[in-house]
Amino acid sequence: MRTLPFVILLCALFAGPIYAVADDKLAADDQTKIEKLEQEVKDLREELRLTRDQYSALQARLDDIRSILGTASNFGKAQQKEFSTQLCFDKISELRKTKLKLTNMGLKDEHPDAVNVNMSLKRHMLECGIEATDLKASGN
Repeated sequence: MRTLPFVILLCALFAGPIYAVADDKLAADDQTKIEKLEQEVKDLREELRLTRDQYSALQARLDDIRSILGTASNFGKAQQKEFSTQLCFDKISELRKTKLKLTNMGLKDEHPDAVNVNMSLKRHMLECGIEATDLKASGN
């Protein structure tokens, strides 16, 4: 039985240095892991900075494109409105000529053809936003 306390005493004496060596190895491994993680954080921060720079550059390009499209869109709308207005004047002019032909043929305003032409003329003038005074001023 005397050997048991001796073995315990030997284990206690040698266990301290064994644990110390193991602790030093764990500390070195932990330090290596910490350094790797710190480097990864630095790399990710640099990547984030580059991504933000790219985002800013793309945002500026997008603003330029929107500006160009806005200008083109406004130009297109103006041309479309001008074209639409011209079509209105052309259609109204055509209806007025038809009305004049019907009058020259001796048809009264109560005749069904004359009524239809007058209704079409009024409808087109309303759709085009043209007042009778505008039509007279334009010569149509």
